[in-house]
Amino acid sequence: MEEHGFYQCFEKILSATDVNRNLEIPKGARLLPEGDEVMFVSDQGGRRYQFRASVRSGGRRSMTHQWHYFAMARTLRIGDILRLYRSDYVNEYVVEVKRPFVILGDNDRACDVDEQAKEFKDDSRLWRQ
Repeated sequence: MEEHGFYQCFEKILSATDVNRNLEIPKGARLLPEGDEVMFVSDQGGRRYQFRASVRSGGRRSMTHQWHYFAMARTLRIGDILRLYRSDYVNEYVVEVKRPFVILGDNDRACDVDEQAKEFKDDSRLWRQ
């Protein structure tokens, strides 16, 4: 997105706390407001939210305010990948959420696509003789 005037602040795999309470901002996050400030955020569908980049005790930061509403509206799940971008314009952000693609195997355990493809390729019973 950087070629369109948006710069990535951070990327995070969502945890239970992120989904059910507040988004814990990773330590390496950049381009966020310095203090306890409201951020104007648009999602992929163009809906606008106001998140607050709050500073908690010990200097840890989290997204509050309308974050939980956003998490419920987007039906966020543990393991979803969230990316936050800041625009060239002051205090304008875009949030992007990706859900990992999962295929259930024979024993109903989740595995990623690469693992499933390897199992398929390695199973000679599936190939015509």
